[in-house]
Amino acid sequence: MPESVTVLMPFKNVEPYLAESVRSVVAQTYPHWQLILVDDGSTDNGYQLAQTFTQYPRISLIRNEHNLGIAASCNKAMEYATGEYIARCDADDIAHPERLARQVAFLQEHPNIGLVGSFFTQFTEGWESLVRRQVSPAEVAVDFLFHLAVVNSTMMARRDILPQPLYEETAGFEDYDLFVSLLGSIAMANIPQSLMHVRKNPTSFSQTLPQGQANRNSLASKAKLLRRLGLEPGLEDISMHDRMCHWYHRYRLETNLQDLLGEAPRQHELEPWFARIIAANQQSRLLEHTILAHKLEETLAWFPE
Repeated sequence: MPESVTVLMPFKNVEPYLAESVRSVVAQTYPHWQLILVDDGSTDNGYQLAQTFTQYPRISLIRNEHNLGIAASCNKAMEYATGEYIARCDADDIAHPERLARQVAFLQEHPNIGLVGSFFTQFTEGWESLVRRQVSPAEVAVDFLFHLAVVNSTMMARRDILPQPLYEETAGFEDYDLFVSLLGSIAMANIPQSLMHVRKNPTSFSQTLPQGQANRNSLASKAKLLRRLGLEPGLEDISMHDRMCHWYHRYRLETNLQDLLGEAPRQHELEPWFARIIAANQQSRLLEHTILAHKLEETLAWFPE
């Protein structure tokens, strides 16, 4: 029997977008799917709308008694998942009709890869932009040093490589935390095609966090990766690395760089820090050395002297 895919879709207060997102799963060309919706304490009519989709026998609906968060909602959904593959789709995003088919085919053709994402198209009303990511497993692994190298809403993974529970519920950024935990044991890649439209939504969970909480989550996530490399970073190290990542992201977008010059680390600050990363990785061998060294050398040139 062909491999089945379980799609996890937690939601909260996304009534204007939920139907389009669900219909994009229903419209998949790959027929062997299961969709699990989890209402995480909606105060709009999202739950009532989601109920109308349970007419489809492959769609299940769970309702949390109170708001638990994305991580706990996905963990609850995993208890009902039947698929050999697990995919994520945010409830305000839109899947390409062949998303599941192409990702299943990719994993079947690459048995050494356990998790795959893709390029995606970020959009709002009247605007959209293609967002690329590194493709090969070695480059994807290194790219996690700088940002989310696999975007959660594009993810599909073999169920048997995922931890139980799926997400650490105390982690601020559950997706980044999961991927960092898998580094070194599971190869991750991206398909170089846009298979998702990812909405730039100011009311999404990550966008509505208080700024202080978002910063703490970001620092904690990056600290975990640095420790996995074998470093014992201090707060100043983590803060500088976070500033470097922020500049890296803005440099790639080529937007408002002059506004960030004051907060960008200088090359003389980064050179010893990058040397420490390389030295730690030579011991831990978490990342491929030649790709890491090339990436850090390339990145250093982007920063002001």
